[in-house]
Amino acid sequence: MNFKRIFLSSAFSLLLILPMTVFAQSGGNAQAITIGPPSLGQTTYKVGDSFSQTFTYSGGVDQGRQWDVQGNVPPGLSYDVDQSAEGNLLMQGTFSKTGIYRFLVVMTDANNEGGNRAYTITV
Repeated sequence: MNFKRIFLSSAFSLLLILPMTVFAQSGGNAQAITIGPPSLGQTTYKVGDSFSQTFTYSGGVDQGRQWDVQGNVPPGLSYDVDQSAEGNLLMQGTFSKTGIYRFLVVMTDANNEGGNRAYTITV
């Protein structure tokens, strides 16, 4: 218990007993999340080429993992969590437009720990 004394005047005082709440934090116990692969094997494609890449992770806590892709994903590609491979992210499709596409693959966990990796594809 946390005690707090408040003086109302020189003759009176009030003693408050307040419950104390302790908030646990992950602190240094959480592992950073690392996204793989470190780079894409091939980064230059032509319109009509097919693409399939699995993005992996390590670290973080087991609960509450969420993937996100930010930036400019090449038109024709889509991504979703691969249900058969322990929650990895699968990006696949057929390139449909030329350009230089830069995107960031991001994962966060229930402790708001996160990791990301940037990739570039030229079509």
